[in-house]
Amino acid sequence: KKITLCRAGHMPAYIKRNNFLEKISGPGIGLGLEAGEIFDSKIQEVQFKLNRGDYCLFYSDGLVEAMNSKNELFGEERLEKILATGNFNSATELKDLLLNEVKMFQNNTPQNDDITLVVLKAVG
Repeated sequence: KKITLCRAGHMPAYIKRNNFLEKISGPGIGLGLEAGEIFDSKIQEVQFKLNRGDYCLFYSDGLVEAMNSKNELFGEERLEKILATGNFNSATELKDLLLNEVKMFQNNTPQNDDITLVVLKAVG
C-alpha cells in the first residue's frame, strides 16, 4: 500500500483520507522537454502510504480543463470540492461521479481534450 511517483508533466495526484484531502505534487519536468542532466535534476520521487479506505486519484489535464459554453474551466477547485464532499463507496463510484459532474458542467459543449482518470481505493 505504498505508492512512489514522480511528476513528469502530469497533474498532481489527490489522496482522500476520511474527511481529509491531500494534494500530492513534487518537482518535475515534462517528458521530452529536456534530456539527460536537466531532466534528472528536476525529477524527484515522492512516496506515500495508503491506508485502508483511502482513495487516490490520478488524472489528465483534460479533466480540469474541460470547458462549458461560457469557456469556463471545470478547474481544480471544483474537483477538490467533489473529492472532499462527494458521496462514494468505491473507486468506480468516484470515477462515475467525476465523469458525470464534468459532463453536467460541459452541458453539451464539445470536449476539447482527452479525460483520463485512474482511481484507486485501498482495501484489505
